[in-house]
Amino acid sequence: MLKDSEKIFQPCKGVDESLEFQTPCLCYWQFFLATNFLTVYQLDTSLRSEIALTRQELKGSECLKSLLTLIQHIQQHRNISSNFLSGNASARTEMQQKQAEIDDDIKVFDTLVTKYGSEFKVQGEWDVIKQGWQRSSRKCCSCLRKKVINDTKK
Repeated sequence: MLKDSEKIFQPCKGVDESLEFQTPCLCYWQFFLATNFLTVYQLDTSLRSEIALTRQELKGSECLKSLLTLIQHIQQHRNISSNFLSGNASARTEMQQKQAEIDDDIKVFDTLVTKYGSEFKVQGEWDVIKQGWQRSSRKCCSCLRKKVINDTKK
C-alpha cells in the first residue's frame, strides 16, 4: 500500500518514462508553488501591518509615560503649594524643587511633541496645556492648575 505522500508524487516518478506525465506534473507543481506563494504573501502582509501597529503603540506609550509623569508632578505641586499657602513656610523649597521637575517634564514632552506631534496631531493641544501651566505657575492659582490637569487628561 502506498503512503499518502507517495500517492501525491507518483505521477512525477514517471516523467522520465513518458512525456504524458510531464505536463500534469508541472501543473501540479505550479499550483503547489502558487498556493504556497499566496499563503506566504498573506502572512507577510499581515505581519507587516501588525509590526506597524505595534510601532505606533510603542510611540504612543512613550508619550503617555512622559505625560503621566508630568500629571503626577503637577498634582504633587498642587498639594505642596496648598500646604505652603496654608502657612507652612518650609514647603517653599519643596515646591520650587517640584516646579523644576515639572519644567524638566515639560522639556521632555516638548521633545516628544516635536518628534511625534504631527503624527499624533497633539501640537495645538499641547501648546494650550503648556501655556495654561505657565500662567498658573505665575499666578499660583489652584483653580488654573486643576484646569491644566483636566485638559491634560483629555
